[in-house]
Amino acid sequence: MGNGKYDDLLYLPHHRSATHAQMSMQARAVQFSPFAALTGYEDCIAEAGRQTAARPEQGEAAVAALDEALRALAPELSRRPRVRIRYFRPDERKSGGEICTLVGNLKEIDTVHTRLILADAQVIEMEDILCLEKIEEIRTQVQK
Repeated sequence: MGNGKYDDLLYLPHHRSATHAQMSMQARAVQFSPFAALTGYEDCIAEAGRQTAARPEQGEAAVAALDEALRALAPELSRRPRVRIRYFRPDERKSGGEICTLVGNLKEIDTVHTRLILADAQVIEMEDILCLEKIEEIRTQVQK
Protein backbone atom coordinates (compact mmCIF):
# COMPACT_ATOMS: atom_id res chain seq x y z
CA MET A 1 0.00 0.00 0.00
CA GLY A 2 1.10 3.55 0.47
CA ASN A 3 3.51 5.10 2.90
CA GLY A 4 0.81 7.07 4.69
CA LYS A 5 1.05 8.36 8.20
CA TYR A 6 -1.87 6.17 9.38
CA ASP A 7 -1.27 2.99 7.42
CA ASP A 8 -0.62 1.10 10.63
CA LEU A 9 -4.21 1.77 11.80
CA LEU A 10 -5.88 0.64 8.60
CA TYR A 11 -6.07 -3.07 9.39
CA LEU A 12 -6.57 -3.00 13.16
CA PRO A 13 -9.72 -4.77 14.51
CA HIS A 14 -12.76 -2.57 15.16
CA HIS A 15 -12.86 -1.25 18.73
CA ARG A 16 -15.72 -2.51 20.93
CA SER A 17 -16.39 -0.76 24.23
CA ALA A 18 -16.43 -2.93 27.33
CA THR A 19 -18.66 -0.45 29.24
CA HIS A 20 -21.16 0.77 26.62
CA ALA A 21 -23.57 -1.40 24.63
CA GLN A 22 -23.39 -1.12 20.86
CA MET A 23 -25.93 1.36 19.43
CA SER A 24 -28.67 -0.11 17.27
CA MET A 25 -28.84 0.77 13.57
CA GLN A 26 -32.13 2.65 14.14
CA ALA A 27 -30.66 4.73 16.97
CA ARG A 28 -27.67 5.56 14.79
CA ALA A 29 -29.95 6.59 11.91
CA VAL A 30 -31.86 9.02 14.15
CA GLN A 31 -28.67 11.00 14.68
CA PHE A 32 -28.67 11.89 11.01
CA SER A 33 -32.40 12.58 10.53
CA PRO A 34 -33.40 16.07 9.39
CA PHE A 35 -33.81 18.65 12.12
CA ALA A 36 -37.04 20.66 12.22
CA ALA A 37 -35.97 23.97 13.74
CA LEU A 38 -39.43 25.48 13.32
CA THR A 39 -41.73 22.80 14.70
CA GLY A 40 -45.34 23.56 13.76
CA TYR A 41 -44.43 26.22 11.21
CA GLU A 42 -45.98 24.32 8.29
CA ASP A 43 -49.21 23.86 10.29
CA CYS A 44 -49.34 27.61 10.97
CA ILE A 45 -48.89 28.39 7.29
CA ALA A 46 -51.65 25.94 6.34
CA GLU A 47 -53.98 27.45 8.96
CA ALA A 48 -53.29 30.98 7.76
CA GLY A 49 -54.12 29.97 4.19
CA ARG A 50 -57.40 28.25 5.11
CA GLN A 51 -60.38 30.23 3.83
CA THR A 52 -63.44 31.10 5.94
CA ALA A 53 -66.67 32.80 4.95
CA ALA A 54 -67.99 35.97 6.56
CA ARG A 55 -71.18 35.75 8.63
CA PRO A 56 -74.09 36.66 6.32
CA GLU A 57 -76.27 39.57 7.37
CA GLN A 58 -79.89 38.64 7.99
CA GLY A 59 -82.49 41.07 6.68
CA GLU A 60 -85.83 41.74 8.36
CA ALA A 61 -87.64 39.49 5.90
CA ALA A 62 -85.34 36.55 6.69
CA VAL A 63 -85.79 37.04 10.44
CA ALA A 64 -89.58 37.21 10.01
CA ALA A 65 -89.55 34.02 7.91
CA LEU A 66 -87.50 32.24 10.59
CA ASP A 67 -89.92 33.35 13.32
CA GLU A 68 -92.86 32.12 11.25
CA ALA A 69 -91.19 28.75 10.65
CA LEU A 70 -90.49 28.35 14.38
CA ARG A 71 -94.11 29.20 15.28
CA ALA A 72 -95.37 26.66 12.74
CA LEU A 73 -93.05 23.91 14.06
CA ALA A 74 -93.73 24.45 17.78
CA PRO A 75 -97.05 22.51 17.92
CA GLU A 76 -95.49 19.58 16.03
CA LEU A 77 -92.50 18.98 18.35
CA SER A 78 -94.03 15.85 19.89
CA ARG A 79 -93.88 14.20 16.43
CA ARG A 80 -90.25 15.30 15.93
CA PRO A 81 -90.72 16.95 12.52
CA ARG A 82 -88.00 16.51 9.92
CA VAL A 83 -86.35 19.85 9.12
CA ARG A 84 -83.64 21.27 6.91
CA ILE A 85 -81.54 23.93 8.63
CA ARG A 86 -79.14 26.17 6.76
CA TYR A 87 -76.89 27.84 9.32
CA PHE A 88 -73.59 29.61 9.84
CA ARG A 89 -71.02 27.67 11.85
CA PRO A 90 -68.39 30.01 13.34
CA ASP A 91 -64.76 28.90 13.01
CA GLU A 92 -63.09 28.05 16.31
CA ARG A 93 -59.64 29.33 15.32
CA LYS A 94 -60.18 32.45 13.23
CA SER A 95 -62.80 34.99 12.25
CA GLY A 96 -65.55 33.86 9.92
CA GLY A 97 -66.81 30.34 9.47
CA GLU A 98 -68.78 28.26 7.01
CA ILE A 99 -72.36 27.90 5.87
CA CYS A 100 -73.71 24.41 6.51
CA THR A 101 -76.92 22.53 5.80
CA LEU A 102 -78.26 19.98 8.23
CA VAL A 103 -81.22 17.64 7.91
CA GLY A 104 -82.61 16.08 11.06
CA ASN A 105 -85.57 15.64 13.38
CA LEU A 106 -86.36 18.63 15.59
CA LYS A 107 -86.66 17.70 19.27
CA GLU A 108 -86.89 21.03 21.07
CA ILE A 109 -87.06 24.77 20.54
CA ASP A 110 -85.18 26.18 23.54
CA THR A 111 -86.39 29.78 23.80
CA VAL A 112 -84.50 30.41 27.05
CA HIS A 113 -81.08 29.68 25.54
CA THR A 114 -82.23 30.60 21.99
CA ARG A 115 -81.26 27.37 20.28
CA LEU A 116 -82.71 24.38 18.47
CA ILE A 117 -82.02 20.86 19.72
CA LEU A 118 -82.29 17.98 17.29
CA ALA A 119 -83.16 14.37 18.11
CA ASP A 120 -79.52 13.33 17.57
CA ALA A 121 -78.44 15.87 20.28
CA GLN A 122 -77.02 18.43 17.84
CA VAL A 123 -77.54 22.01 18.99
CA ILE A 124 -77.90 24.97 16.63
CA GLU A 125 -77.92 28.51 18.00
CA MET A 126 -80.87 30.52 16.66
CA GLU A 127 -78.64 33.50 15.86
CA ASP A 128 -76.71 31.27 13.43
CA ILE A 129 -79.79 30.00 11.53
CA LEU A 130 -80.13 31.38 8.01
CA CYS A 131 -83.05 29.25 6.82
CA LEU A 132 -85.34 26.70 8.46
CA GLU A 133 -87.87 24.59 6.62
CA LYS A 134 -89.94 21.56 7.39
CA ILE A 135 -89.42 18.61 5.09
CA GLU A 136 -92.66 16.90 4.25
CA GLU A 137 -92.28 13.17 4.44
CA ILE A 138 -93.45 11.32 1.37
CA ARG A 139 -95.47 8.30 2.32
CA THR A 140 -95.90 5.57 -0.20
CA GLN A 141 -98.99 3.44 -0.14
CA VAL A 142 -98.77 -0.25 -0.72
CA GLN A 143 -101.37 -1.22 -3.25
CA LYS A 144 -103.01 -4.62 -3.02
